[in-house]
Amino acid sequence: MNCKICGCSASPFIRDIFDNRHGYPGRFDIYQCSSCGFCQTYPEPTGAELDRLYTDYYPRKGLDTSQVKASAISISGFKDRLAIWLNGTNNSCHLYAKPGMRVLDYGCGTGVSLLEIQNLGAEAFGIEVDENVKTIAEDLSLMIHFGRLDDLPY
Repeated sequence: MNCKICGCSASPFIRDIFDNRHGYPGRFDIYQCSSCGFCQTYPEPTGAELDRLYTDYYPRKGLDTSQVKASAISISGFKDRLAIWLNGTNNSCHLYAKPGMRVLDYGCGTGVSLLEIQNLGAEAFGIEVDENVKTIAEDLSLMIHFGRLDDLPY
């Protein structure tokens, strides 16, 4: 198998794993590139399989708008930045958006990251395949395209 990033040889890194969080069926291997270290799933799920995985197996069916809205953090100064650093959540690049930026979150999930981007004064766009999030997106007026990268409207 060749690496999807650099084209060099990839070899088995982890074999015969399964989804122990959400119950998606099947067993998979992880291959790692000998050159750049990129890891990829084998067999690679098709687009339709990924759509099904996120819509049918991820636990977003029971979420409501108030839960999503309440989980969005606001960053207004040094103390807030220090708090996210201490909590270990400062590794989310969207938290560094600046006013006037346009940010695209591919795989935006519930849209909470889009709310956080908006709280920072940037314009937020999302792409998500999980149809369970449509109601939340509508209730919060989030700009989310439901589909995949290959039908990207932005």
